[in-house]
Amino acid sequence: MKKLSIIAASYKTPIWTAIMVAAFKKYPFSIESELILCDNAPDHPAIRSITETSLGEGVKIIQGDPKFPSHGRGYDKAYEASDGDWIMCTETDAFPIMHGWSENWIKCAADFDMIGPMVPQSSGLYMHPAGCCYRREVIERAQHWQQAHKQWVFVPGAGAMLKTHPKACHVVAHEDWLKEMLVPHDMQEQIDLWKQAGPFQEMRSFDEDDSFETYSDRKGIEHFEPQPGKMAYNRIGYESGQWLHYFAEKHGFRCLRTPNQIIWMQGHEGRQAAESRIFGSFVHVWGGTVTQVSAGNMDKSVVSKKRESMMKWFEIMVPEGDKDKILDIAEECQ
Repeated sequence: MKKLSIIAASYKTPIWTAIMVAAFKKYPFSIESELILCDNAPDHPAIRSITETSLGEGVKIIQGDPKFPSHGRGYDKAYEASDGDWIMCTETDAFPIMHGWSENWIKCAADFDMIGPMVPQSSGLYMHPAGCCYRREVIERAQHWQQAHKQWVFVPGAGAMLKTHPKACHVVAHEDWLKEMLVPHDMQEQIDLWKQAGPFQEMRSFDEDDSFETYSDRKGIEHFEPQPGKMAYNRIGYESGQWLHYFAEKHGFRCLRTPNQIIWMQGHEGRQAAESRIFGSFVHVWGGTVTQVSAGNMDKSVVSKKRESMMKWFEIMVPEGDKDKILDIAEECQ
């Protein structure tokens, strides 16, 4: 490992983004590194917590696509601006918490191509990108696969419309087959948008995965090549970074599953993680960003605890001279 590119995406989270950036500045990687932040909400004032404070110094900020604001797509765009021989993904609620934290990653890089935590999710078991490091060759090989399969396209939620499945699951289809289907204009717009997806947001494979009941059991992808004569496949979506992990394992890259201690939220043990810690030195505050964007159906007591955690890390990580400014920006974002 000669240089590390740390990449992240930010979406309307002024406080969490400030915490993450401040943490990487307070506990810098011990070899040459760069921090690249993709602003997935370019018309929103949240990014000012970085651009209008001391935290912006040395951070490369690129503009995301408001039509495609997923953090996977943000990773893809940030990666395009990187030049490290290793890439580390993070999220705005995932960051280092002590000096010397990087030594474990640097040591493991000598023998592995991908280093990160295995995390069970509703979409399956996979190496979660937050705190995950990738040798650049892993991503480049995935890009070569994408280029070789560019005639196969991802069509979100089109199963029922294309009559490949009774439910509105996703479809991976060959362009020639779609031409015969007379795809409507709005669907074609979605196809064109998803053609931009890079390895971190990739959704295509050739497994026939049409069961909404069992897809949380997925642990990999079996088929990365289409079956002869078959022109469309039903798909359940992958989370950001999930496809890339499965691709790396299937194509012979050496993947190290790091220690990942889960700290459960009191009163929600086994159901709602408060934090997880990789090597004990890199924390991920699960669901942290809902405290600033949208809590959805999350229990109010859980949201309250998440907000308490946010302010705890804010006090620990953010420089005193920037705190008032960031809180003012956060108030403006409400």
